[in-house]
Amino acid sequence: MTVRFGFTGSRDGPSAPQRRALANWMIERGFSELHHGDCIGADKCAHIIARILGWRVVVHPGDGPRHLRAFVRSYDEIRPAKPYLERNGDIVTETDELVACPSGPETLRSGTWATIRRARKLGRRINIFWPDGTATCEPERPAA
Repeated sequence: MTVRFGFTGSRDGPSAPQRRALANWMIERGFSELHHGDCIGADKCAHIIARILGWRVVVHPGDGPRHLRAFVRSYDEIRPAKPYLERNGDIVTETDELVACPSGPETLRSGTWATIRRARKLGRRINIFWPDGTATCEPERPAA
């Protein structure tokens, strides 16, 4: 079964430990589908990993400044550009789980954290990869 993952992360890109943890996690998932916002930084990094793994990729560009777009070239679908918050909402509503690489603790006025809050509100499972490479999952999975 293909799981559709939404992705959000910092425009500064993931830290090296975040990148390693994210890549290992994606490898463990097997074939899946990734939806991201086509921003520079973390979106582009997740996109590259997904393409290497042969995942299907759906791009949801924002209609903001061109210098913040990654303009990825290899994707399976692209959605019309929308304002960032609306686009982030689409990423959450069109997917089963959210994967996030924030640059630090929760803060206001952050697109990454706004997307995480939207996923929480909709009851989506959220996989957060922290800058030190550790990961948390919301809601917590029951112990095996």
